[in-house]
Amino acid sequence: MATVGSAAITADDWLATLKAFSGADALRRLIEERLVVQEAHRLRIAFKDAEVDAHIDRMKATQYPNDEAFAEMLHERGLSLAALRREVKTQLLLDRIVDEVGEISDEAVKAYYDSHLSEFTKPTRVELYGITAPDIRAAAGAFERLKEEDFAVVAQAVSIDEHAAEGGYWGWLSHEQIEPETVRTAAFASEVGKVHEPIEADGKGYVIWVKGKEPGSQVSLTEAASGIRGKLRAAKGVSKEAVLRGIIRRATISIQQSEYAYLTDEYARAKALQVIVDGTPLQLRTPPFVVPGSNRAVVPADPLLAALGAEAKWFGPPQWSDNVLQVKKGDVELVVQVDNPSARVTRGAEQGEATLDQAPLLRDGVLFVSPKWVVEQLGGSILFVPDEYALKIKSVREPAPPTP
Repeated sequence: MATVGSAAITADDWLATLKAFSGADALRRLIEERLVVQEAHRLRIAFKDAEVDAHIDRMKATQYPNDEAFAEMLHERGLSLAALRREVKTQLLLDRIVDEVGEISDEAVKAYYDSHLSEFTKPTRVELYGITAPDIRAAAGAFERLKEEDFAVVAQAVSIDEHAAEGGYWGWLSHEQIEPETVRTAAFASEVGKVHEPIEADGKGYVIWVKGKEPGSQVSLTEAASGIRGKLRAAKGVSKEAVLRGIIRRATISIQQSEYAYLTDEYARAKALQVIVDGTPLQLRTPPFVVPGSNRAVVPADPLLAALGAEAKWFGPPQWSDNVLQVKKGDVELVVQVDNPSARVTRGAEQGEATLDQAPLLRDGVLFVSPKWVVEQLGGSILFVPDEYALKIKSVREPAPPTP
């Protein structure tokens, strides 16, 4: 049905996967599985069957109350135990590939932890019940009733805040979550289990009961390390999705089954760099490409400049023999030449020369330019998003936030 690199996907493979997925999704699933296995083999990553079984045993113990519930999950998903093992093994391999590709050193993890300690601090909290009365006299009346009645009963009868229906339960709250300030101070000074005397604040009366207290604590570096690594990988554009897309882009995938031949085009599009201007993907007849040896991406000039709102004049053969592009937007004029890393920039009355990170290129009659320099010179901004394999461009640069 399909070939992934040198591995074939047979009709029997597809039929077995159909129990859990629709036709096209089943084939996509098998293709991705083969790709992950091949990439793991290339990186010399492997899992023994016993490790996969141990992972499934942990999953059963933590996510399902009994064997019947686990079996019901398999039935609902249309999976055999063998198919689940294969799925789990694929995910374990992908996790390890992500670790390999986005390796984050212990030093980087510790540096992040040390500079973001507040992220790993659990604040002191109180479990708080409260009655908000119209005035201090009503609060005093509620306080007296609490000597004989349950807090929830009195709160439902007297309190005028949104927690009355829940018996005055305000929840587990940290210091900054309690208002007004006098109530906050009283809550953290109160003895657990004792109803605090009425408090007057903001023209109202309050009665509070601290049912429990939870001291603040610091999450250790060991506990935080896994999450920090994930965050640092994400900042580098390394995630499961990004890694899998990268594997797909490097792969040779051929679909022989005519019914799903359209998937060949789908995978071909996944290999192409997207160019998105002001939220709209450019429809490019000729895809962008990376210039060999320079690692610089170039994109077709005409659709990019049109999306940026610039006027472009292309003086190529037979008009000129110099292959010159003149670009205008507002008071900015750019003049670039094919295969020439030098450019002329005119901004109002000022004129100067610039050196490009990549000279414009002419391929099959299409002019390609390095987008970063062009976009920034015309007042826009550009960001490469690895997860989406996309250049996200804004035609007008957003103003910098004010300095505090």
